[in-house]
Amino acid sequence: MLILREKEAMVNNQDDKMLREVESIKKLLLLLLVKLGADSDEIAMALGVDSSGVRKMISMRKVEKLRLGESD
Repeated sequence: MLILREKEAMVNNQDDKMLREVESIKKLLLLLLVKLGADSDEIAMALGVDSSGVRKMISMRKVEKLRLGESD
C-alpha cells in the first residue's frame, strides 16, 4: 500500500510540474499575441473566457508592442 501511495505522489508531482509548464507556455503565447497587437477581447474570445481573465494573466499596459514593417 505504501508503494502505491508513493507512486501516486510521484505521478501527482509530475502532473503538477507539467501543468505549470503548460501554464507558462500559455502565458508566453499570450505575451506574444499582445506584442503583436491583439487586445484582451480578441484573446478572450479565442480562449472562451472573459477579457478580465486575460488581463489578470498578463498586464496589457506593460507590454511594449512590436512595430512590424516599420523602418527606422
